[in-house]
Amino acid sequence: FEAALQEHQPFMAKGGAAGLSLGQAFGLGLQLGDGGGSVQVSVARPAPASPSTSPLSASPHVAVFDGALEAQRHVPMQLIDVLALSADPGEFDGDPVTALAAAASASALRKAHPEPLYACQLPLAGAGAVMTPLRRALAEGARDCLPSWAPVAVAAATAALEGNPESSVNAWVCLGGSRRQVSANCEEERVQDEELQTRTETHYDGYHNVMCVFEGRKTVELWPPETADLTRTAVCWSHHAQCRDYRCPKAAVTYVLEVGDAAFWPEGWWHRVTSAPGTRAVNVWLL
Repeated sequence: FEAALQEHQPFMAKGGAAGLSLGQAFGLGLQLGDGGGSVQVSVARPAPASPSTSPLSASPHVAVFDGALEAQRHVPMQLIDVLALSADPGEFDGDPVTALAAAASASALRKAHPEPLYACQLPLAGAGAVMTPLRRALAEGARDCLPSWAPVAVAAATAALEGNPESSVNAWVCLGGSRRQVSANCEEERVQDEELQTRTETHYDGYHNVMCVFEGRKTVELWPPETADLTRTAVCWSHHAQCRDYRCPKAAVTYVLEVGDAAFWPEGWWHRVTSAPGTRAVNVWLL
């Protein structure tokens, strides 16, 4: 990892990242009477049709999250609501009261917001985070789960917890949702409940990234900063390529991150991330 950091190259390691229980965090929020503050959960749009034959190409089972602010649509909710939507029944340490409270909250939220939702880049500490007891507890838990091979990420998470705006700890949760289907004659609309993958569009960030997966799976496709097919499509000073996903060149590096896996990619590297339904992850940005 240290060599990759110095050479501005991506790196991945299997295992090493510990688990993070969102059910326990939900219970803590109830005990503290702390909803964690308001967050903006993104509504993913359907993946566009394309001629690509890639397994990650457009699909009725994939929803796309566009990181460009002008293209986003959001649903406001409390951080504790995200925990209710994403916590598994087995994460409540045998506490049926807390489990029932989470299930009731999740049911009400799903009725109000059936769309495919992606809780992306939820600030827990550092840049963009309004610190509350629940957020602090989650950020501390995330820091303690970081792999030992990335001490610089642990140090950055600690700095974020101490209020340093030059680092940040963020949560990423693929919440799935319902897909609406309309018949060819537009006379019938059918709502199909299914778990949808979520995919970011190809973009780059201006900071180093350490990503840890605690549940589910993320497929990370990476291209070097100088990739001409992407660079030439980006508007000046834009972090997002304007080319359609199916026109992207073959990735230079592809990582499949499963439970306990972690990866690093440097600032400026183009990336596209596909998250399986129910995927939970935490990242630390090193500014």
